[in-house]
Amino acid sequence: MQKCLTALLMIASFLLAGCDEQLPQQLPEQSPYEILRELDATGKITDTQMELLVRDGAHYLLYTGRLTPLTSITDAQAESLSHRSELLLSGLKT
Repeated sequence: MQKCLTALLMIASFLLAGCDEQLPQQLPEQSPYEILRELDATGKITDTQMELLVRDGAHYLLYTGRLTPLTSITDAQAESLSHRSELLLSGLKT
């Protein structure tokens, strides 16, 4: 009985010790214009950034040639863009 009580107290102390830790803060999402500025500077964007462009209604940016600085595209980015009827991706390299 003594061993069980000791074990329970140890588990409780470990759980309570973790309660003071703060969760890491999430970075704020970039705006479509911030993402496009990064694209202009580097020729690359992340899969998450592409999802944000598609999700946040930045469709007019995708249609107006704003992705032309993109020099490569991942499978996930291609999937994000797959339902678009028209894209201008002239900067892609083979």
